[in-house]
Amino acid sequence: MRTPFWTSGVNIFLVLALAALAAAQAGNPAQPPPSSATPDLQALLSRLEQAQVENRANTRAYVVTRDYQLFKEGDQQPQSTVIAEVSFLPPSSKTYEIRHSSGSGTGEKVVRKVLNHEKEMAADNGDHDLARRNYEFAYVGMQYLNGVRCYVLRIHPKRPDKNLIEGLAWIDPVTFLARRVQGKLSKNPSWWVKRVDLRMDYGPVAGMWLPLGNRADADIRIFGKHTFIARDVRYQTSEAVARVSSPRRRGRRHSPDSTVGVFVPE
Repeated sequence: MRTPFWTSGVNIFLVLALAALAAAQAGNPAQPPPSSATPDLQALLSRLEQAQVENRANTRAYVVTRDYQLFKEGDQQPQSTVIAEVSFLPPSSKTYEIRHSSGSGTGEKVVRKVLNHEKEMAADNGDHDLARRNYEFAYVGMQYLNGVRCYVLRIHPKRPDKNLIEGLAWIDPVTFLARRVQGKLSKNPSWWVKRVDLRMDYGPVAGMWLPLGNRADADIRIFGKHTFIARDVRYQTSEAVARVSSPRRRGRRHSPDSTVGVFVPE
């Protein structure tokens, strides 16, 4: 999704004032896996910025089917479940349709807020990328994420913005794109929202680097704590269809503790 970097640029969430996320990034530079030596941070950031630019330029039209679930604190079953179909047409057109909605009507209201925000963010040209004009960076170290040994960067927004994240980013050592971004919003989207913690996962889909799923934990004044989980379960392009699969999806509902990360075979 040509969405800023989490909008994948990014924001997501709930009732009376949520915003959304998404970010499409990527590139295809074939590079050797990282060594244990501390990398040149500025060189790493240059590759990260260039990869995001290239990914936007290479993103093709696609349709994604997305599964949303909204939980109240402590619940094992979702309060709401919504299935939406989102279509992206380069360079910046995004539309959606709600295919199914069950449970509380709050879930569909939240999903519509998120998807309307994605439509707005589709025209973002890098104002919310993981880039030095938007963030200060610090190298943390190396860490395995879903079997891939990634660079881990601490990210600190240079300005308060409901689409920027204070936290950590896991950078793929080959594509130099983020496999995960996790933290809190640098600016809450509303007085009603006391705090929003986000986790967004990305990966390869039919030759592109796209969002795979996200999770938002929000503390809402009066309404209490809620968890909002989204998973991309099917991508379709003109060339191929990529299906997202996760062992936890087989035979049972997600719980608020379910892992958001998933693997997309190419």
